[in-house]
Amino acid sequence: MKVNTLRRQAWEALKAAGIADPVREADWLLAPALGLSLPKLLFEGDRAVAPLQAEQAWTFIRRRAAREPLQYLLATQEFCGLELAVTPDVLVPRPETELLVEATLQAVLDIGRPRVLDVGTGSGASPCRWRARAPTRRCARWTFRLPRWLSRRPTRFVTECAIVSSSSRPIC
Repeated sequence: MKVNTLRRQAWEALKAAGIADPVREADWLLAPALGLSLPKLLFEGDRAVAPLQAEQAWTFIRRRAAREPLQYLLATQEFCGLELAVTPDVLVPRPETELLVEATLQAVLDIGRPRVLDVGTGSGASPCRWRARAPTRRCARWTFRLPRWLSRRPTRFVTECAIVSSSSRPIC
């Protein structure tokens, strides 16, 4: 099978599943599954696809067609210019949270050494961004568990944030 054939089949499968932008999402899923950059995926359509790569690609496509979030399949999410590692254990950072982060940064600009604490709010993306924008500022993430009397199986609310790449220095 050729890359272009696989791309068309993936587009059709995602379109049939009601994915809003099947062409773009198929390409985003196929590139890592085939070990290609996005430009190579787009311009090397006559390249042969190895059976193992095709199997991995179809695994991604089926999971996305079943409505698994794209960010979990790709294991990353862009947030305020940082590419963060995400897993199903964390909430995917939302675009409106970027507004909150920027508002917080503006609010603490005039404070000499502010301390910012992010407690139980999701992936820890906000303090990662605060720290990247203001490296001299102190910020912390707090991971905690529910008390045993509240839940028989304690749940972790906040999972550590990991920056995959950034124009700033790694901070989390």
